Amino acid sequence: EIPVPAAAYLFGSAILGLGVLRRKKQHMPSPSSP
Repeated sequence: EIPVPAAAYLFGSAILGLGVLRRKKQHMPSPSSP
């Protein structure tokens, strides 16, 4: 089993990583993005 803090850290880092990649790929803000 994975400890909650570790899982939360991995989940958060994944979300932040995807956000950074999206910001780098999309220079123009799209209205469809949340």
